[in-house]
Amino acid sequence: MTELSAEQQRLLAARLGGTKPARRPEKPPDIPRHDADAPPLSAGQQALLFEYHRRSDEPVYTVSYSYWIEGPFDADRFIEALRIVVMAHEPLHTGFGSDRRVLTVEEALKVEQVQLDEAAFAATAERRAKRRVDIEHGPLVHALVGQLAGDRHGVVLTMHHISCDAGSLAAFWADLNVAYRGEELPERAVCYADHAVWQRSRVTDDDLQHWIEQLGAEPEVAELSFARPSAGTLNGYVRRQLTVNDAEVGALGTRPFPLFLAAYGVLLQHLGDVAEPTVGVVASTRDHPDTEPLVGYFLAVLPFRLPVGSSTFRCLVDAVETLSAAGLARRHVPFAQIVQRLRDRKIVTDLAHTMFVFDEVHEPQLDGVRIESRVHSNGTAVAPITLFVRRWGAGWEVALEFDGSELDETSAKLFLDCFDIALSKLLANPDQPVNALNFSDGQASELDMIGQPVTAPVLPLCELIVDHGDTQPL
Repeated sequence: MTELSAEQQRLLAARLGGTKPARRPEKPPDIPRHDADAPPLSAGQQALLFEYHRRSDEPVYTVSYSYWIEGPFDADRFIEALRIVVMAHEPLHTGFGSDRRVLTVEEALKVEQVQLDEAAFAATAERRAKRRVDIEHGPLVHALVGQLAGDRHGVVLTMHHISCDAGSLAAFWADLNVAYRGEELPERAVCYADHAVWQRSRVTDDDLQHWIEQLGAEPEVAELSFARPSAGTLNGYVRRQLTVNDAEVGALGTRPFPLFLAAYGVLLQHLGDVAEPTVGVVASTRDHPDTEPLVGYFLAVLPFRLPVGSSTFRCLVDAVETLSAAGLARRHVPFAQIVQRLRDRKIVTDLAHTMFVFDEVHEPQLDGVRIESRVHSNGTAVAPITLFVRRWGAGWEVALEFDGSELDETSAKLFLDCFDIALSKLLANPDQPVNALNFSDGQASELDMIGQPVTAPVLPLCELIVDHGDTQPL
């Protein structure tokens, strides 16, 4: 008898055992290499470049993190590692002017070394976040390296979103650690520009049509019932920890992302008097394994029309999971093309009036030291209202970035209080119609502005749920 191959033995064993053989994950097609002289922009970068010129006097897309380092830290070795990593990733050393000029390391990276106490360093980090980055001429990366007390050091990294996003920081720090050890950075199969060209080549009319059908004829935007702030109110950023714990969040047996997005939709329905609020969901466009080690802007806005209605929360979470699976499969469609297709059909609405970000917090690693990271607000607002959800220690944190023409700080904090109460009540009563829940907790009278519940028959959303298989998380 001819000897069976390893694959044939696997299939035979599976049949004899009465089980279906496990399906091997298919390797995605390779991303082609581009041969253009100047690195082409991705659709996301083009949108940010437009906003950079439109809001020319604001640091609206400045990204700034501070890192508090404890342990034996070699500042000179760290700075040399920074120089190596900046020149290894084209979005960190290629200008975004019309000529896309490749910058020298001195043009691309500006490093300042200081000696400060911790309070002064924290204040400096806050100020740095409010600086505008010159993405045409550089520097594209600003680094402040501070000697604090004893073996404590601090680093502030400030960039523009067009060069880096939160997901890229994991790749950035992984490379920093390699270079800090004095080792060569690994070869990469592709570069950021390759991915930009590949993403554009994949957009089909069917992909666009999916978004048009999902949004429907009249996408609804939630107009909050809070009183409008006085003229001149500044944009802001507030945060708080949620009272729910991991066990409560995991009780429905679903991923956290659709659960939090569904709860956000329920709150918008109650505060904005809309049945199916439209939310611009910020999602990663890293949909190929070769993009994992790259630094760049890998984000897209996906406009979801959330079928809140009078569903139960359990069914709504399942529906949002299904929506997200279909949406993630088409995350490469530029948001601008979706908006233009709607305009062609005489539908004009702000699909990103309210936004949602499910943050994956990166944990930087550097040999021999412990690092604590903090993100800093740049004092501007991309959209009127953006809700951020992120894991915080053993629990969860929410934050709200808001436009001063939409909310003031008091109302923004109240909004987060409302979200916390709503989420707790929805998790405690997942099989009750969401619009039959009273989100006022009976103790905080200011929450009465949410309004009285409206009872209606439960929509049979559970019947619409289909098995969508495994999806890449946002």
